[in-house]
Amino acid sequence: MNEKNTTAAVEGSVRTKIRGTRPFLFETDEMLAFSFAKAKEGVEPWASAFARTKKHADDAPAPAPFTGNSATQYRLRACQELIYARYHALTFLGTGEQKYFDGAMAFLNAYVRSTPMLGSDETLDYSAPAVDGKPDIGLNIAAPMTALCEVYALLYPYLTDCDKEAVKNWVRVGAELIKKGHEYWTGNDYYDHQYGNNHLSSHLMGLIAAAYAIEDDSLLSYALDAEKNPAHFAEMIERAILMKGDEVWYRDIDSDFTEGEIYDRYRVVQNNGFFYAVYHLKFLTNGAVMLKNNGLDYFSFVGKNGENLLLPYHAYEEYLVANTVEIGNRHYVGSPMCRSVPLFSYHMADYYYHDERVNSLVRLMLDTGEISWDKETFGDTAVLVYTKA
Repeated sequence: MNEKNTTAAVEGSVRTKIRGTRPFLFETDEMLAFSFAKAKEGVEPWASAFARTKKHADDAPAPAPFTGNSATQYRLRACQELIYARYHALTFLGTGEQKYFDGAMAFLNAYVRSTPMLGSDETLDYSAPAVDGKPDIGLNIAAPMTALCEVYALLYPYLTDCDKEAVKNWVRVGAELIKKGHEYWTGNDYYDHQYGNNHLSSHLMGLIAAAYAIEDDSLLSYALDAEKNPAHFAEMIERAILMKGDEVWYRDIDSDFTEGEIYDRYRVVQNNGFFYAVYHLKFLTNGAVMLKNNGLDYFSFVGKNGENLLLPYHAYEEYLVANTVEIGNRHYVGSPMCRSVPLFSYHMADYYYHDERVNSLVRLMLDTGEISWDKETFGDTAVLVYTKA
């Protein structure tokens, strides 16, 4: 890896214009063409992965958006439904069958054409001090934002101008809410000095997805530029990845960590430290994938103390191979493994890194038939999209 100056990595590069037939978020046209060709030829694991995707689309229920005022419940339902939309979209692209396009559009339209607009402050209550309120507004919108923008990007060449404008309107409203949520954190001393909290990176993920989906340079610049945002993407890589000499959050139960562990490990005080650590890693990885597919390489970024996105994949590898938290520095004892959360990200990391340790874990998953699962954006499509030849 080469050390990169943060400003140099961003300056002159913040452009969101479509380079091909559609926005690229989590996969390029070349990636999809390769995967679909392998599946059509009956080559494993792509053939089985595509068959699973198609079955999910065939079995998908009708859209039933959450219409209450709980932002958390909105996020959970919206992400679940937008994964069904992704299954439909990928099956449409792989088969060309109109019914799968129609299925994807049914979910998309249920959100972007709703009145009042689902996910807006007209429908959700952000007045509460916690849980569904101001500290959580950004994450609760950023997760479905990312999922919906991904489906939109996949379907983009087949959408009417009216369809595109409906999505863009929804994205603009949601992006402003994400920014508002981000600024609640930066403007309130990060809610008790939680400078490396996962919420901040989730906001950036959602804004990056929105920026590339609707070709908005200002949103991307806000996510990446230190002058516009003190908790920008490179800064969050540095804050989230713990290195020798770093201090853990003062409420953490210990300061013994392996380089590469994630800041949110402190949630062991709630018996959930492993989940939150790898959950944060997911947000960082998702952001880096979208940026990489658009020419900005944060997989090669190295922070001022050596922080880089490969280190956490090495730090958490031993836990996943052993399938237990009862190893290492034993910091995570009492936390559930939550294997499905990091395993999808390992597939992504394997695609963009040429790293033997990451690849070894991915090959182990493929050899044993273990299916990774992401419940916010991708479902179980990692093998289909991110398996290399």
